[in-house]
Amino acid sequence: MLQGGEDLDWSRFQRQMILPEVGLSGQTRLQQARVFICGMGALGNPALMYLVAAGVGQITLCDGDRVEKSNLHRQILFNETSVGQFKVSEAVQNVSSQDTDFKIIDVSLTPKNALELLAGHDLVLDCTDSFAARYAINDACVALGIPMVSAAIHRFSGQISVFNSEDGPCYRCFYPTPPPPDLIPDCSMAGVMGFVPGLFGLWQVQEACKIILGAGNILRGKMMLYDALTANVTYLKRKQRLSCICSGQPRVSFEFDNDVEEVEASAVLHKNQTEFLWLDVRESSELKGMPHNYPGIHIPLEELLDRLSEIDPKQSWLVVCKIGERSRTACEILKSRGFLRVKNLNGGLWALVREQRRNITP
Repeated sequence: MLQGGEDLDWSRFQRQMILPEVGLSGQTRLQQARVFICGMGALGNPALMYLVAAGVGQITLCDGDRVEKSNLHRQILFNETSVGQFKVSEAVQNVSSQDTDFKIIDVSLTPKNALELLAGHDLVLDCTDSFAARYAINDACVALGIPMVSAAIHRFSGQISVFNSEDGPCYRCFYPTPPPPDLIPDCSMAGVMGFVPGLFGLWQVQEACKIILGAGNILRGKMMLYDALTANVTYLKRKQRLSCICSGQPRVSFEFDNDVEEVEASAVLHKNQTEFLWLDVRESSELKGMPHNYPGIHIPLEELLDRLSEIDPKQSWLVVCKIGERSRTACEILKSRGFLRVKNLNGGLWALVREQRRNITP
């Protein structure tokens, strides 16, 4: 990889190097930056193009998908001949640059490979359309101490923020747990106007360049929401949640653990209930809607770190919530703090209710 200097033709970047916020030192920082782009779709396409144009020296592209014809109206690096090819290889082939080194990863990022794939990078752009990938990126970035520029789009609108930057919040501070899979439709069902992800992909480049250059105010601790139909811009502000995985100091001390042990609802119904106590991490307002009579304690997820003294580490705990996602986060937090005898109720109390109904004889 070029390190900036006599091997690089600086004249290509003359117009931005005359900016006092850039100059030779800033251009060198851009050239030495190692940026990871997860998702080479409608957000990743423009993000890649403008990061290359800005002179970012090393870019890793990660996406396991192949180009489909329905992608072409918004994924502007591809054409008819790209259909059926891996998006990452087509994107590199169609971006012209002698000043950027590319690394291609044609598999999807998952919780199991996120740490390995993201390690060694300075910055991550979340250009995915998957909640599972977004949470995996966030948790790995927290563990590795890497800032994450994340954007998401829906129809004519979208959102963007910078997570895990200095003392700012991470993605889970805004959204502690993923929504149920069938709650938020993807663009294949909801639709999307082609220029909307283009706008947000460029906004991701804007934030990425500011982070690399150390210039301006980045979207740390606030999320920008834009509606293209009304041209309205609003901001959602948030600080770190005390109960979140990113609140430990230093951040890199958090032990990223993908091996939270799951207990199936069917097993719970047939097990001796004295085997473990229940730790219910739902909000207080949820308890009346779906009560249970199992022995244990109730500590909302947001209060968990402040109330660890109430949890006996010698006991075995089954951690529960409504759909099993907040409880998994709670298990990760507890394991990172030395509580090893914790298990998650897979699917949450909803799964238990469904299992109970199946076992009722008409």
